[in-house]
Amino acid sequence: MRGRKTAAFARQTYAVLDANKAEEIRLDDRPQKRIAADYGVSQATVSSIKRGKTWKTYDNNPFLEGYRDWE
Repeated sequence: MRGRKTAAFARQTYAVLDANKAEEIRLDDRPQKRIAADYGVSQATVSSIKRGKTWKTYDNNPFLEGYRDWE
């Protein structure tokens, strides 16, 4: 497919956050709007990270505790 970029390419090239920043956001206790402003993302993005909807990891994610037991 000439001229098209894959979703993976877009994530790697234009991503504002990486796994380390997502982990910092997940552990940050400040108001979500302030966190979002500091990281250059929306409050909705911060909320999604904190709820475990995006940037899911099995390590250090309190929202996914016990999930591995289901697998």
